[in-house]
Amino acid sequence: LLLLEVREDEKFQVHYNLLDVATGKFIEKGLTFEENWWIGASSLGNDTILFYTFPDQENPDVKNVFSYDFKLDKILWKKEGHNIMEVAGDKVWLMEPDKDDISCFDIRTGEPLSSNGNSGNPINGAGHAENKLLKKPFIYREGSEYFKTVSQFITASANLHIVRSVDYYEDDRVMVISFYYLNKNNKLANDLLVVDHEGNHLLRERLGNDLSGISDDTFFIYHNKLIFVKDNADFFIYQLN
Repeated sequence: LLLLEVREDEKFQVHYNLLDVATGKFIEKGLTFEENWWIGASSLGNDTILFYTFPDQENPDVKNVFSYDFKLDKILWKKEGHNIMEVAGDKVWLMEPDKDDISCFDIRTGEPLSSNGNSGNPINGAGHAENKLLKKPFIYREGSEYFKTVSQFITASANLHIVRSVDYYEDDRVMVISFYYLNKNNKLANDLLVVDHEGNHLLRERLGNDLSGISDDTFFIYHNKLIFVKDNADFFIYQLN
């Protein structure tokens, strides 16, 4: 199954299409919700999709989460003020922004699950093996110590002063950084940079220019492949070797 998010900027309208790749037929087409602009999709399971919305558009760190069953065509549960940290099988791990605790919930019922036994937190390395193939960057907001550290590196490496937010991923071979800065029009631009641990530039791509705001999850890693969208239109996959 392939979930397609379609954003119509002129109408401030988002809808979703769910395609069965094997048959070429749509299971859902033109799916919308009460919140039809400040919304995003996080994960797609056997019969559920996890969505998140932004109740405070000035603060993307604050999100509401809900689970939707596309076979029953109904919302299963909602949770306000939670960020999705990880999804594995029939479990989802959520965290409230002002707390350090990560809680595990049943993805269909929304009921809390024990942090002991088989519910293991993938963030602590005890989750389902299939989800270890998917890796998302850490998001550091301007003003945090981690943002300051990455900012210093970008200044030295690319001679740029970054602002607002960075998405940061690192493994034993490369660092992948998506960052924002002000372009010559004094508007936001978003670049993606891949460097090795010696600081050599392996890839640099302009993801967007003259932007009105920042985005969450500007890239992710799956099966050791770097995946991102450029200019809201072009889909790229790079093998990380």
